[in-house]
Amino acid sequence: MNVLSEIEFCKTYQNQQINLEDTLILGDCFKILPLIRTSSKIKTIIIDPPYNISSKRIFTRKECDNLNLNFGKWDHFNEETESMDRIITIDDYINYYNIKKEKLSEMKLGELISEVNFLNWIFNLFNELYRVLDDNGSIFIFCPDKYISPLRIYGTFTLGMNYKHTIIWYKTNPPPRFLKNSLANANEFCCYFQKSSDSTFHFLGQKEMRSWFSGIVGGKERLKRWSRKNQKYVTLHPTQKPESLIRKLITMSSDEGDIIADFMGGSFTTPSVAKQENRKYFACEKNYVYFKYGKMRVEQSKTRKYYRQKIRQKEDKKQTQVSINQYLQK
Repeated sequence: MNVLSEIEFCKTYQNQQINLEDTLILGDCFKILPLIRTSSKIKTIIIDPPYNISSKRIFTRKECDNLNLNFGKWDHFNEETESMDRIITIDDYINYYNIKKEKLSEMKLGELISEVNFLNWIFNLFNELYRVLDDNGSIFIFCPDKYISPLRIYGTFTLGMNYKHTIIWYKTNPPPRFLKNSLANANEFCCYFQKSSDSTFHFLGQKEMRSWFSGIVGGKERLKRWSRKNQKYVTLHPTQKPESLIRKLITMSSDEGDIIADFMGGSFTTPSVAKQENRKYFACEKNYVYFKYGKMRVEQSKTRKYYRQKIRQKEDKKQTQVSINQYLQK
């Protein structure tokens, strides 16, 4: 496994010794992506970007910890990013949806600016993902329901990709509604794109290939860290995805030995599962804490070949024991 910093990766690229196989990078994907050549050997990209759903509200609860809806700076888009192309402007958005700007409250106008900034951010990211993807590759982008349509339109008509499906992850243990003024948010969505009609696709079976998935992240799969402030173990990453869901996406869109990439690694579920399924992996994450725990997770992951060898060793041991018992009986 190659572990590099953002600076080391840049130096490696300048020396033309770049290797995407089994590589983890501590760095910003927007600085790393431009260094990767066009139409590289990346067969599948699975990415879980920010959802732009954070707020500054904190709910106080007597019986348990307070509920903080501010996930961090990474999920706020109140200010536009200067280095990115302005693919869509606020005026474009207002004219397209026939919005009466003068009737918007200050809060609503702030939400509108945040929406436009996020769309520009995700479209710029989408452009880079498309560029580095293999000609027969696939992209999976997790998103909330309000961004399915913009992503689908941009991917299909601007980039010319094939939109295959909207995959639904139904969470059986969604966060409860404390205000009790709306429905509990129990679904997350994943937009599935193929770069060409020849992109790799494996039909895994009638039950496995349904467009929805039900499952949770719990038990040993849930990554936790020790919190000095709370003096207990707390959830490491707020948006960790189930391994079984990521495994489904990887196995149906790639073959063994293909490179699977995740440019916003988070808890590193994608590279961990890719290793288990005998695929090569490439992932980056700019948060050091997430990177530290994610790296350990990938190191501890075992391939299916490893488990098959363990099973064979147990079977050989049983057969040997049977043979010894038979010999002693004689």
